[in-house]
Amino acid sequence: SLSDKARRQGVRRRPTGRSPMTGRAPMRLSDLPPEVKLNILRRLDGDNVDGGNGLDRMCGSSSQLSSHVLYSPTATLSHIATLPNSSTLPVSVLETLFADGLAVHDSFLPTSLYQECSTALESAQIDMAIGKLNQINGESWSADSIRGDVIRFIKSQDSSIPDCIHRVRECLEDVAKQIGFGAGLDLGPIEIQLAHYAGNGTGYKPHVDSTETVAPNRTVTAVLYLNQDMWTPSDGGCLRAHLISGHRDIRPVGNRLVLFMSKWLLHEVLPVFSSRFAMSAFIHC
Repeated sequence: SLSDKARRQGVRRRPTGRSPMTGRAPMRLSDLPPEVKLNILRRLDGDNVDGGNGLDRMCGSSSQLSSHVLYSPTATLSHIATLPNSSTLPVSVLETLFADGLAVHDSFLPTSLYQECSTALESAQIDMAIGKLNQINGESWSADSIRGDVIRFIKSQDSSIPDCIHRVRECLEDVAKQIGFGAGLDLGPIEIQLAHYAGNGTGYKPHVDSTETVAPNRTVTAVLYLNQDMWTPSDGGCLRAHLISGHRDIRPVGNRLVLFMSKWLLHEVLPVFSSRFAMSAFIHC
């Protein structure tokens, strides 16, 4: 046959990019949904731990943070030691962020500013929108099925926003500058978003904050919780971070700052049962 003749003459068949068994082109990992990628990576990691009761949609106890998150560290730590002592974040927080892709820092704001801001948010009449157009490329959020919060992007020249909110915005911008410096990266635009959950049991389904087509240059997300009242488990609304070893539920305690890698960390907001505000910084590097 022709194929036998080709083998005798040492002629190799040109790869077709299709499976010899099915005749179909192989599926790339990058084409799969985030949840499927996560399950594959868990199996490759040799760990089938579920990370908790999947039926439990309230905030459970936090599992130990594994270094095997959906994150491949690329930033060097050589710049961290040179950060000034007056930096907004402790060096240890940046080290954890760059090493693990996820870090938590409590008591971020001065107590007086935190209390002023959380009180102002509950009383201020701030126009916010459901399903607001994405600020990067104009794509619409399908808020009804994915997210249950209302949002507003905060601009420095926005005079309708209380002054204390702008001071918090400046604090988050300082965090962005510190992260860019610590990673030795050029800092790009910083998006500051205010979000509110009314407490009606809605949340935000699993997602990442940066993809190839939506906000591709987002590098780090920083979320600051501005709850006015002390958080209790019945309030719900934990940030569930999906790790290769399972998941970690981060409680939305007031004045807590959570930082994670925008492109790699699959996360969701569990159902929220009390009014809650948060400010997020999407940092581009």
